[in-house]
Amino acid sequence: MTAMAVAGAVCVVSVGTCEAQRDLDGEWLLEMCHEYVIEEQENGTSAMEGLCLGFIHGVIEVGEATNDKHWKVCPLDTAKVGNIAKVLVKILEDTPEIHHERASVIVVKLLQKAHPCPS
Repeated sequence: MTAMAVAGAVCVVSVGTCEAQRDLDGEWLLEMCHEYVIEEQENGTSAMEGLCLGFIHGVIEVGEATNDKHWKVCPLDTAKVGNIAKVLVKILEDTPEIHHERASVIVVKLLQKAHPCPS
């Protein structure tokens, strides 16, 4: 799977578009995070950790820095991000109707619901 990730990154960087490039939607998020959760349970580590947890961390960083209420998320203990990934996988498995949504929107909605900011 690492080779595919590298090929995708090279494709996006070198050309800007290609057939290997895909939308970062709920389907992509489920694929990356599901593989992370399974490998983490079986091996204690995962090649998908960087993609899944890195994406979630990125959304958190932007959400903490913004003043836009639609994207705002409150600070979250880094240790909880792995648990967020597990919850995310469960939600995505149970609600395929949201797979078309942007991955960042799905993560923000989950964080806002699971960890609301104090008033």
